[in-house]
Amino acid sequence: MISSFDTLGISSDSSIKAVKEAFISQALDTKKCQSDESFKNLFLAYKKIVNPNTLNDYSELHTFHRIIIDLETAYTGGKIIFNGIDVEILPGTENCDEIILENKEICVILIQPHKYFQRVGNDLFYEKTILKVEMLIGTVFTIKTLDGRDLVVTTGFGSPLNDSMKMFLPDEGFPIKSNPSVKGALFVIFKHRIFQIFSAPAWEIGRAIQIAYNSFYKPKLLERVPCQCDLNSQNQIDIHGPPNDLN
Repeated sequence: MISSFDTLGISSDSSIKAVKEAFISQALDTKKCQSDESFKNLFLAYKKIVNPNTLNDYSELHTFHRIIIDLETAYTGGKIIFNGIDVEILPGTENCDEIILENKEICVILIQPHKYFQRVGNDLFYEKTILKVEMLIGTVFTIKTLDGRDLVVTTGFGSPLNDSMKMFLPDEGFPIKSNPSVKGALFVIFKHRIFQIFSAPAWEIGRAIQIAYNSFYKPKLLERVPCQCDLNSQNQIDIHGPPNDLN
């Protein structure tokens, strides 16, 4: 007899986190998990491991569906049409959230991985690769948020960053489903890349020249007083001192 762990393709000593990750990975794979029946078997195997006491709750449900959404939809929420039925997605929706329809069908929400953001609970992580010279003397860049805003981030000139250092931006993370007006934090993780003048594209060479110009010919930019991270009305985060290393 095939066990629930075998169905999910994991070992019997796997953690609950690993079980959930295996379920989500397989459920998102529409080539391997093609039908509602195969998804039902996968879902019940997952439930049998993580919460076996709830299995009876699903015995009267006729059909098991998966609704695959992007991270933006999980962030903002809204109505989507599924099989001709309006389904309400709440802001802050999480992976494996369940929606019971009136006709005794269940829809399980699955969130696609995002190209730029990684979600951990209600916090978001965003990796930013910058030139080594930018880590030393500062930079300005824009993050397109999940609700479509342009978040302008400035690291202070004369405040060097370290590789893998995190910038902490409060209230820019994921909404809490029970209280969407409250959000987690956004962590920007900096990675550096060495500038190669002979292989760099034209825009990167221009950027390096601009940085050098600002550094050597605009010394007033280096005369900024250290202060705390502040989010002003223009959504500009201005860090004049080095951000805290949260590792």
